[in-house]
Parts: sequence; C-alpha cells; structure tokens
Amino acid sequence: MAENKQDQKSAGSSLKDEILQRLREEADPGKAPSAGTTPSPAGGGASPLWGVGSREMAAYCRQLATLVDVGVPLVKSLQILAQRSANRKLRSVSSDLARRLEEGQSLSSAMAAHPSVFSSLFVNVVRTGEAGGILDLSLRHLADLLERNAEIKRRVVGAMIYPLIALLLEILIIALIMIYALPKLIAAYPKPEDLPAITRVLLAASQWFAANWLFVLIIVLILIGGWWLIRRSRGGRAVTQAIALRIPLIGGLIRKINVERFARTLGNLTAAGIPLIDALGITADTADNEVVRRTLLKVRDTVEKGGKMDEQMRSAPIFDELIIDMVMVGDEAGALDTMLLKIADTYDSEVDVALKGISSILEPLLIILLGLAVGFLAVAVFLPYVSLVRNPALMPE
Repeated sequence: MAENKQDQKSAGSSLKDEILQRLREEADPGKAPSAGTTPSPAGGGASPLWGVGSREMAAYCRQLATLVDVGVPLVKSLQILAQRSANRKLRSVSSDLARRLEEGQSLSSAMAAHPSVFSSLFVNVVRTGEAGGILDLSLRHLADLLERNAEIKRRVVGAMIYPLIALLLEILIIALIMIYALPKLIAAYPKPEDLPAITRVLLAASQWFAANWLFVLIIVLILIGGWWLIRRSRGGRAVTQAIALRIPLIGGLIRKINVERFARTLGNLTAAGIPLIDALGITADTADNEVVRRTLLKVRDTVEKGGKMDEQMRSAPIFDELIIDMVMVGDEAGALDTMLLKIADTYDSEVDVALKGISSILEPLLIILLGLAVGFLAVAVFLPYVSLVRNPALMPE
C-alpha cells in the first residue's frame, strides 16, 4: 500500500512537472528553464498594461491548449493561467472566464464577453473546437495564425523603421541649418544686397519658417489628424488603400502581405473545421485591408448562393490569376485548407524578398537625398564667400 501511495504521489508530481515544463516551453520555446524553478505570477518580460499583443495571445493559446491536452479541466486551466500569465489584462480575463464557465457558460460565449481581448476570429475558432471536441487543436491553429501575423508585422516595421528615422533626421538637420545656422552665416556677409539669387531665396525661406513655425506645426498636426480621421472610416480606408495598391514597389508589397494574411487566416479556419461560408465571413471581418474585406464579403455571398469563389476574386485587384487558379484547384480537390496554407508559405517568402528589395532601394536613395540637400545648402551658404574671394572689390573698405 505504501508503495502504491508513493507511486501515485510520484505520478502526480511528474504530471505537474510535465505541465509546468510544457507551459514554460510554450511561453518561451527559445529559453530552457532551469530545473526546480516555477513561474512567478507576474511572468517574465515586459508586457503592455493597457492591452494584449499578438505574441502574448499566441502564447496564451498554446498554454491553454497544452493544459487541455494533458487532461487538466478547462476551469482549472483558466485558473492556472489567471495566476501565471505575464499580462495583467490576461490574468484578469482568465479569472473572469473561469467564473463564467463555473456558471455554466461555454468558453466561446465567455470569450465573446471580452471583445477587446478576443476577436471574432478567436471566438469562432474556439466555438468550432468546442463543438467538434478538438479545442486543443483549434487553439494551436489559432496560435500559429497569431504568431505568423505578428511576425509579418514585425518584419514590415523592422524594414521600414530605418528609412523613416533617416528621413526624420534629414528633415530635422535641414530645418536646424535653415532656421539657426543660415541666418548667422549670412549676417556675417559684408553686403547682403549683393548676395546671389540662390542664397537670397534660401534666406527668405529661412526667415519665413523662423517667423511662422507655429503655423507650420499647426498645419502638420491638421494633416495628421485629417489622415487619422480618413483612416478611421471604411470609405476613407477603401480609397487610400486602393491608391496604395497602385504605388510602384509599395503596392506590390501591400498586395503580397494581404494575400499571405488572407490565405493563412482562411486556411487555418477551414483546417480547424469551420465551414467555408463562415470562414470567409470571419476572414473578411479580420482583414486589415478594406479592398480585401469587401472582396471576401462578395465571395462569401456568391458561395452562399451556390456560386464559385473565383467569380468575385477575379475582379479584385488584390489577387493574381495564379492564386485564384490554385485556390479553385484546392477547392475542387477537397484540399482547400492545404492549398491555402501552401500559398501563405509561398507569399511569406515573397514578402521577405520584397522587403529586402525595398530596403535596398530606399537606403541609398535617402543617402543621395541627404547629400543633395546638404550640398544645396552648402552652395547657397558659401557661394557669397567664394564671390568675395574672386572679386575683392566687394570687400568693405
């Protein structure tokens, strides 16, 4: 009897260790945990106190899937996450989810009560997992999707941040030279009325900016505010995003990113068992691009009436003919989810290539622009002094 009790105690301890070990691996797969350590309630690493990031949601999905997979009851799983999640918002939400489940609600219904944390995509995938008895698998599909989307966004931001910082520095340097340095250098010139035309124009611009900098700042803020308001409306987003698709280089990148996101989302949803019509609606609701959203809603309506997906996709500027043909082949072969995920993987690589291509063009272009701007300022500032050297008669007596 003593041996049996010892074996049961050992088995319970090993199960606990396995759960903790797998949770640590899901939370940070690149970091090996030290033996004998348990996660602190606050978790590790900084996280936003005002929201939940995509990577945190992906880790949350994997942790919940792991707990469910090893046989921990759902309420207990949520209580564990409420204690150990790194994000305050997730700890609070997990506690509320556990309470709602104890009251008899389903997990998807409880999550729907927190739309700021769980999107319609999240809720629908969980609802499908609950109905099919594959909640852990559905959560893993969802975690994969969130991680991929976060990775694409990280790569785009990483590729664009250097050119943006360089451009802002160029503008700042030119503004400082024009407002502060240029007037002082020109003031030292003995005969301002004899300044070259290029220098007089630059000096007038400098004096105007120095006198009206507040007006310029207000105009810039109005333009930023107007752009923000346009982007908040569906109509404004549709117009600006349609224009962006026609911009050389940038338009191609935007198209590739949106095709990858569409294929990844729809592929994961259909792989999780969600019917195609519902999956199209969810994919449309979660699309960042208004052109894609409107196209997918038309596709859903067409499929709902018994038509085929390609009828509306071929009229949209976002999808290439090859992509549409691949989607239709996958649909007819009964392997739509597999085909969509292959398309997503292909376009994931193409996004990388496009980002590197744009970076390789923007970086030298910004250097050339900075050189031209500084060269123009240098010519405008030092040309009068060159005239003095060549014509000493201009020097004051």
